[in-house]
Amino acid sequence: MVEGRIRALVEAIHATPTEAVLYLSGGASQALGYLMSIPGASNTVLEAVVPYSRTSMIQLLSKIPTQFVSKQTAEEMALLAYNRALKLSKPGLSVVGVGFTGSLASTRPKQGDHRFYLSTRTSDRLWVSSVTLSKGLRTREQEDKVSSHFLLQAIADACKVSATFHPDFNETEVPDECEKLFSEDEELQDLLNGEICMKVYPFSSERHSSNPERKIILSGSFNPLHDGHLKLLEVATSICEGVPCFEISAINADKPPLTVPQIKERVKQFERVGKTVIISSQPYFYKKAELFPGSAFVIGADTAARLVNPKYYDGDHNKMLEILIGCKKIGCTFLVGGRNVDGVFKVLEDLYIPPELQDLFMSIPEERFRMDISSTELRRKMGMNLNFKVVSCLSLDQTDQNQSISIKSTTVLRIVFAAGGTGGHIYPAVAIADELKNINPNVQILFLGTENGMESTAISSTGYDFKPIQAFPLNRPLISPQNFLFPFYLIKSMIYTWKLLRDFDPNVVFGTGGYVSGPVCLSAKVLKGVKLVIQEQNSVPGRANWVISFFADMVFVAFPSTVKYFRKEKCIVSGNPIRLSLRGHVSKEDARLRFFPRAAKNLDLELKVVLILGGSLGANAINIAVLNMYYQMLLEHKYMYIVWQTGVETFTEMESLVKSHSRLVLTPFLHKMDLAYAAADLVVSRAGAMTCSEILATGKPSILIPSPNVAEGHQEKNASIMSDLAGSRVILEDELESTTLRTAIEEILGDEHQMADMHERAMKAARPEASVEIAQYILSLGELSAAKGRRL
Repeated sequence: MVEGRIRALVEAIHATPTEAVLYLSGGASQALGYLMSIPGASNTVLEAVVPYSRTSMIQLLSKIPTQFVSKQTAEEMALLAYNRALKLSKPGLSVVGVGFTGSLASTRPKQGDHRFYLSTRTSDRLWVSSVTLSKGLRTREQEDKVSSHFLLQAIADACKVSATFHPDFNETEVPDECEKLFSEDEELQDLLNGEICMKVYPFSSERHSSNPERKIILSGSFNPLHDGHLKLLEVATSICEGVPCFEISAINADKPPLTVPQIKERVKQFERVGKTVIISSQPYFYKKAELFPGSAFVIGADTAARLVNPKYYDGDHNKMLEILIGCKKIGCTFLVGGRNVDGVFKVLEDLYIPPELQDLFMSIPEERFRMDISSTELRRKMGMNLNFKVVSCLSLDQTDQNQSISIKSTTVLRIVFAAGGTGGHIYPAVAIADELKNINPNVQILFLGTENGMESTAISSTGYDFKPIQAFPLNRPLISPQNFLFPFYLIKSMIYTWKLLRDFDPNVVFGTGGYVSGPVCLSAKVLKGVKLVIQEQNSVPGRANWVISFFADMVFVAFPSTVKYFRKEKCIVSGNPIRLSLRGHVSKEDARLRFFPRAAKNLDLELKVVLILGGSLGANAINIAVLNMYYQMLLEHKYMYIVWQTGVETFTEMESLVKSHSRLVLTPFLHKMDLAYAAADLVVSRAGAMTCSEILATGKPSILIPSPNVAEGHQEKNASIMSDLAGSRVILEDELESTTLRTAIEEILGDEHQMADMHERAMKAARPEASVEIAQYILSLGELSAAKGRRL
């Protein structure tokens, strides 16, 4: 019984994406046996060290501890193990360091207590516990077993495994536990203080399976990060396979260290573009090589020239050779791209490399990459508010040597977003705001919405400034008595909103429709020179956007068929803005691992994942139809998996009715939609405008069940467009039954030709760069507005 529960606990640990280094002294040795003997150990254990002698403990700690068996020693061992795990792990995976030190029963009676101390360290948590065992109650083997059980439960807790196992302690053997939680700021300060060796921000969702053990690292200050950096690392990764990472050293050789706010500000750049960045404390490449053994470092020819110049080694040629040969011995290489050296563009072949080091360097051909501007030059021009260009980094399929990447001016612009009511109005605005910040970090953004609407919480969680206004929807039917006072409410709201706008002094006001947009957009036209832009997500516009369009300077629409409802000269068909994360590349295997970790090893092309989206609040009709057929369908189709988002308001009820199954994930809300779409083979959903756009952008076959309760039949019209564009299967709600839904799912999943056709049609109709395009137009309008001066 006990052995079975321990095995289940260890299997659950192995199924998590967490890697561990263990330093154990004086006990818990059987824990290693459990971890190593149960299949899946390579998923978890990076290294296990047993420093059993006094000398080995001193060497591990690099000092003589005050006490070898103590809380402090266990914490220090856990910290050392955590740092070691950071060095050995694959970027993006969670790591835990484990330290154990004990004084257990031995062949000779002990004067002191039989006790042990156990500590775990993760990125945001230090946990430590001490246990004093009842003397004479157990043999040495038994004390080792009970401490091993306790250690395995501690690892499970660090891996966030829900399964529990309570060691066989008696009533007097009560663990004395304490923990310390770390904020991001505290962790970065620990890095600056030298306590931890690095912090990894795994923003990338790409999977690089060819050589996941090797890192391709582009180091720099990235102040700012620009397109040349991104392309350089992309080209380098195509030459030398591995996991691409950017790296910033918080400690500089000839400058003061970065502050925590400076580090966080630079990290934001990588989050916006979805690229992994590592913050370290090593300014020198030979130290970086020790930190990242076996890695390939991407450098410019100017850096390569300095690396082999004895001037930077106190003029000692032999010292230079010794240090760089040391880098070569631990498997590191340098990929060299062309750069200006003393005013002349040079590539690796133009440099003198000592014969002993020639195999340490590899050239990036000039026809694959060339960049003639540095971050220093970018900062100089940005500080002068100039528009300028960077010579493009060319890949093999680009032949125009004059092609250039435009780097936008950093003029301080102020943009107001009016967005609220539903997620379909809010999330497009957030996606555009993110792109504005990505293009021009100096842009100032203010969101306006109602205090009690979902926008209040949604916007606040993004970090953008939010101010509440009073806005009142029109009731249906229009002759409803509640609407008689609507004009007075509108005027009152416009007066209040006008004051907010006057104080913020925006260059552009952007509305995404709905009743929140009305008072904000109409008030904006009172301010001279303010540019007004709206975006319509649906195939047929709502009343608010239709009215506002007469005053707008520009109207963005999602579908070509929508143009006929507006003045054609104002319209741009852009598609709907989608969240930045959805434009990344999460592999299907990685995404399925997150939802079904135990089955991940067995997932192959025969298995199909159905993603059922019940909406953020919940779609009763869909949930009931799924409830009545999901279990039988899973029993009959061993290849099928289901991710079912019920909606927040209906989750509790559905959870009480749903019978659990290993191939079913039931959740009220999906926070990582990029993972959900990546895992899915088929999407079952309502036909909201944003969901339709996300389905197109991710190329997913779909079954759409439009809500009949949405104003003006928007969803039914959206579903009709999706049927034409992407071949989506449409089931009207009054025709929805569990049998019709199940039949549709089985028919589509069983027809590979139909699946491929739906995928191709969706991808062809997608507009994944809509938010970028809209953001660029907004900035252009903002520049025109700013040139005219104050708008009061």
